[in-house]
Amino acid sequence: MLVQKIEEKIEQDSIILELRKSLKSFPHPNKVYLVGGVLRDYALSAKNHDYDIVVETPQGNESLAKHLYDLGISSKPHKFKNHNIISCKIKGAQLQISTTQTDHNRTNVEDNYGDLHSDAFSRDFTINSLYLRISDLTLIDPTQLAIEDLNAKILRSAYDTEKCIMDDPLRILRAIRFSLNFDLTIDRYFAEQMHKKSMLLKELHIKRISQETIAILRLSLNRGLKQFIHFGVLHHLSPTLNHTISRALSTIPPYDLPQNTNDDEADILLSLYILWVYLHHQKHPDYSNTNSIDETIESLLSELSRIMIIRRKAQSRLKTLIKSVFYLFTDQANSLSDLSLRYMIWGIGDDWRYLSHYLKWTKDSSQEPLRYRLLIEKIDQTAHSLNKTTFPLDGNQILEHVQIHERPKIASYLFLLRLKWLTDPSQDSTALLNHLNFLKEHEAEQSICEKTFVYQKNLNWLWHWADWHDKEWI
Repeated sequence: MLVQKIEEKIEQDSIILELRKSLKSFPHPNKVYLVGGVLRDYALSAKNHDYDIVVETPQGNESLAKHLYDLGISSKPHKFKNHNIISCKIKGAQLQISTTQTDHNRTNVEDNYGDLHSDAFSRDFTINSLYLRISDLTLIDPTQLAIEDLNAKILRSAYDTEKCIMDDPLRILRAIRFSLNFDLTIDRYFAEQMHKKSMLLKELHIKRISQETIAILRLSLNRGLKQFIHFGVLHHLSPTLNHTISRALSTIPPYDLPQNTNDDEADILLSLYILWVYLHHQKHPDYSNTNSIDETIESLLSELSRIMIIRRKAQSRLKTLIKSVFYLFTDQANSLSDLSLRYMIWGIGDDWRYLSHYLKWTKDSSQEPLRYRLLIEKIDQTAHSLNKTTFPLDGNQILEHVQIHERPKIASYLFLLRLKWLTDPSQDSTALLNHLNFLKEHEAEQSICEKTFVYQKNLNWLWHWADWHDKEWI
């Protein structure tokens, strides 16, 4: 049944059929194979992305890449430095072409060429060792385990398990990713070796660890973190995070990234979730001064950088978000300085979509339930202090000042404006909504976006509020 399923998918694959057609004029048509990737994905009903091709002749990858390019069916080939891989595209699909090898951990060694059998038995997992001879669309299973394990959804090494992990400890993370992505059961002996060898991950470059970590957590944040703890990955990479998160995972709500989340947003949400788990399940240090908060944030980001690379832009945003959270949920929220106010404006402004995730996790957590209304109550306390000491105007008076467009003060006006209408039911919300519509309609001609960076963040926040105006706080 499984073989028939794969064969039916192959016969409908335009890329494979195009390759088969092109091989009629290739000198060694029966030495070109598709391996792993697409075949595995067809067997497991997953969406395929890349096509991995091996050629069973010395320098066969270069010959095939040139052949496809000369025929005009592929893009210009690109050879990876220090690797025996050539990349090109056919109809938008990515092809990676290499020669069959004796050892897939020695890709830069000139004498690494081997036959199909040695190539199969040097791959990481049996599910990646199924081949398709493209010229006649024949499936070949050199290990005699690929089809069996794909059918049983078992993940095991294609050769000696201990050596497999020793050769490349990153396979521990790859095993976790495959098990989550394809709902596979990791072979018992392989799982035991993952436990025993997880300390070897510390020897790898953070870039390799980060790529796999982000891929795993994008599949499932909670299950990914649980696997990291179960196999000792987090224990060896970041004992500090491991200690707190291992105690917290049983009480935190499940969470997966929204669909179509781009890379920048994923960086922030993944990092923010891990930081949230950590912060909400330990005793808070002393936040009596800004330096203490800064030190805590830097320490947390440092620990996080042991398992994933956080881009500089995301780091800056995370610092602002976490700082906003500190001010909202500690006594500092009632005595904000000008600098603190600025952080509040930034943190609750354009980044509200991130902060709203943070609040929802807290609300859904059995450890510390919280409704959005509690946030509003906290802001109300802040607003009460600010209105008395800094800007004692009601909402309608603030509107008059906003319309003047005083650049130095406009951000603070907008901040207080939203506090007024969120916390004071006696305010005329119709006036606010009318003014927001006015700003939207005249934004382009008045170049409101250019007034100040902070102004636009607050305006965005107010528009969010207008959209939610008559909706229940969830």
